[in-house]
Amino acid sequence: MNAMNKRIQTRSGAETFGARWVQANGLRSIRVFQIVLLPTLLLLSSCSSLKKKDTKAEAQQHWNEVRGGIKYRLASQQYDGGMFDDCIATTKEVLSLDPANSSAYALLTRAQLERSRPASAQQTLNAARQAGLDSPDLDYLQGVLLEQSDRMDEALAQYENALRKNPSQGDAFLATVECLVALDRPHDALRVILEHGERFDDEATLAVLEARVHDMLGDTNRATDLLAGAVVSTQGDPSVAQELAQLLIRQKRCSEAIALMGPLLEHRIAKDGIQSSLLLGFAACHLSLDDPVAVRRLLEDYAASHRDDALAHLLLAKAALALGDIRAAKSAATVAYDCEPNDSEIQFVRAIVDWKQGEYDSAEQIAARLIGRNPSDADVHCLMGEILLAKKNSSVARSHFAQALEIDPASEWALRGEAICKNDSRSDPGVTP
Repeated sequence: MNAMNKRIQTRSGAETFGARWVQANGLRSIRVFQIVLLPTLLLLSSCSSLKKKDTKAEAQQHWNEVRGGIKYRLASQQYDGGMFDDCIATTKEVLSLDPANSSAYALLTRAQLERSRPASAQQTLNAARQAGLDSPDLDYLQGVLLEQSDRMDEALAQYENALRKNPSQGDAFLATVECLVALDRPHDALRVILEHGERFDDEATLAVLEARVHDMLGDTNRATDLLAGAVVSTQGDPSVAQELAQLLIRQKRCSEAIALMGPLLEHRIAKDGIQSSLLLGFAACHLSLDDPVAVRRLLEDYAASHRDDALAHLLLAKAALALGDIRAAKSAATVAYDCEPNDSEIQFVRAIVDWKQGEYDSAEQIAARLIGRNPSDADVHCLMGEILLAKKNSSVARSHFAQALEIDPASEWALRGEAICKNDSRSDPGVTP
């Protein structure tokens, strides 16, 4: 009996309870025990098995998420290092381990965009949406793709969604403002800056953006002040300085622009990295300040490698004329004319070069076409007067100088020309503009 009790004690609680129940109720009650308790025991056993399976699945999922997190950090490092193909491959491994990782979808999209694969990027975003994922980064990236397709209104809606979900997201903030500027909505752009700008850490970039908006609104003084402050805060960052210089040049504040950027432009490396429009703007400034030597220094190398840039060659032609280098002026004017044969200013310079070289008939034909195109151009009338003086036709020349004075009574060129005609100085080949 003791041995039997010992075996019973070593069995499960359910078996012990069953044995005692049989002893108490007799062997005839065994069937009742099988009918009543056995199904309950089987159910408990089944639930225990399912719980073990669930726990195992959860553990596997957790392990996959851990592995995915490690690979995601690797993919981020690859992206930061410019290894976009490696990043794409690694991020796809992340998503195979953790399909609900919205950050991985966003990183994959960014890498695909860096590799100029917009179709693949769109597929990635579609897959994220199909997986039920929603995040500010995904909205922002959808906006980028829409903007690349020139669907600006739809892009703006996505940027605004991203900014609404995360008011501190810098990319969405900048994209929203830039998109509003592109859509010619400067008042709305300024509103967004005022609402969200204080959350943006990059004060210099914010100042440049706000300056652009104020410039669009016609407040160039406020724009200039903002950019000047940004130049100081960034310790003369070249890109910010260029932005300010462009604004100063448009305001005809050439001396200030040259003082700001002049030292950088003296270096070959700086000239290579500067915007061509700004380089040409500085050349025009130097020309207006009667410094043709500086124009040549700035543009000779650039023009040699940019024969399709009509403005660069036009400025070089004007600088050569001011220096009395007619041969160089002719060469530069010819290249400019080949680029833009219908440009009135280029034709005007060509006419001056022909006149200086004694090709009076050619010069007169060009000047006549220009007068027919724009009779109110005082300088063209003065040029025609010079050409006619050179052809010993002072009476008709005087009429053109007189017309120039009607258009611009302060024109020194016209005043000098009219004086020559009055004195009938046939020996004087003319006055220089």
